[in-house]
Amino acid sequence: MEAQIGEAAGRIWQYLDKHGATALINLSQRVKVRPQMAAMAIGWLAREGKLSFVKAGRIMKVNLRDRRAA
Repeated sequence: MEAQIGEAAGRIWQYLDKHGATALINLSQRVKVRPQMAAMAIGWLAREGKLSFVKAGRIMKVNLRDRRAA
């Protein structure tokens, strides 16, 4: 299971590196992983301090920590 989470985390990191800030609700579709797996991967990356979160109105966006949220 940890390998699958790590793989999903890598896909999410690569997507955010290429595309920048993305609404959490859309992220699992964009990287083509199940929502539960995306949630675990986001938690993994957040715990490692690699993500930042910004609320834009009613939408929560996630981005890599060293990038500015759009």
